[in-house]
Amino acid sequence: MRTKTSYSMEEKQQLVNEFAKRGLSKWEFIRLHPEYKRTTIYSWLQKYFPSTTDGNDSTDASDGTKKPKDSISKFKMVLETAKMTEVEVGAYCRVR
Repeated sequence: MRTKTSYSMEEKQQLVNEFAKRGLSKWEFIRLHPEYKRTTIYSWLQKYFPSTTDGNDSTDASDGTKKPKDSISKFKMVLETAKMTEVEVGAYCRVR
């Protein structure tokens, strides 16, 4: 169980340096360290690597995929697919 709530600066720096050397996304790195709270490690990484983007964490299927960006378009998509079977929805998503 994680009970430690405060960490030394040396411990923080060691973990942040390890992240810099590994070349993993933030979430991949966090999963490797269950001994720390996720939010704790993430806040340290955000502090020292604020502009690091996690391309691996993206939910987009591809750059060419057109997804609705506003809630009206999303709602229309839900209405269009509401009565479709799982196979039909899969085909719909591949076309759109």
